Amino acid sequence: MGPTLPIPTADYLRECFSYDPESGELYWIKRPRAHFSSDQRWRATNTRYAGKKAGGKLNRGYHTVRLNGIGYRAHRIIWCLVYGVDPGPIIDHRDRDGSNNRLSNLRIATHSENSINQRVRRDNTSGFPGVSYRDGTWRARIQINGQTRLIGRFKSKPDAIAARICACIELGRFDALPLAYRSDFEALVCDLAAKDVRAGKRTIPGFRVDEVKGSI
Repeated sequence: MGPTLPIPTADYLRECFSYDPESGELYWIKRPRAHFSSDQRWRATNTRYAGKKAGGKLNRGYHTVRLNGIGYRAHRIIWCLVYGVDPGPIIDHRDRDGSNNRLSNLRIATHSENSINQRVRRDNTSGFPGVSYRDGTWRARIQINGQTRLIGRFKSKPDAIAARICACIELGRFDALPLAYRSDFEALVCDLAAKDVRAGKRTIPGFRVDEVKGSI
């Protein structure tokens, strides 16, 4: 399945599916005769599928739906059903659960934004994205326009994590924060860190390592 393959028009999709935005589920509906090459295929398909959930999970956790023999990711079909346009190749799942297709969990993202909103890598040494331990110091990094930039080197992991959080805030990149920081306490965490930035306790360089407070 090619992720950039154009999907059918919204009008066509609305003759195939219904969508529950609360559960995120797609359902087959009774499709019109014009979609099929024969009466037999039309009747057989509607008898088998109408009213049932559409699609299944891929290995990567995304739901996929086969329509007219072609596989499409369900979240692209959903976006087109709701908004009437093909969203293009990348839809980001806010909670990073590719199977959660509730409308509130979907948003259009660039490739770099979508890549940022991923789980911590298995080889990460800190348990916090963008922070790693190397050569006796903790390093904080962030991606800007597809390029990895060094925020600073720190003696302690908490300092490196604090700098990474502040960088996300200054750049408006809340999607680059771990899921835990997007909980009910996110606003408080972000507000406190932003105050530190304004007070000069943490300075995110523009982007020079020697300008980062606490950096070594």
